[in-house]
Amino acid sequence: MCIECERLESRVRQQEETVAQLIGMMAVINNEVKNLIDQKESVPERR
Repeated sequence: MCIECERLESRVRQQEETVAQLIGMMAVINNEVKNLIDQKESVPERR
């Protein structure tokens, strides 16, 4: 394989890993938001 192709391939691999990490972080954030919403709904309004 040519050097340029190898370089491109490794860059694509790095980007795929980055995307996977971002998806993982989004899943964690979504879960946190859901937990906060659930907590807010279970606690009666105090005013």
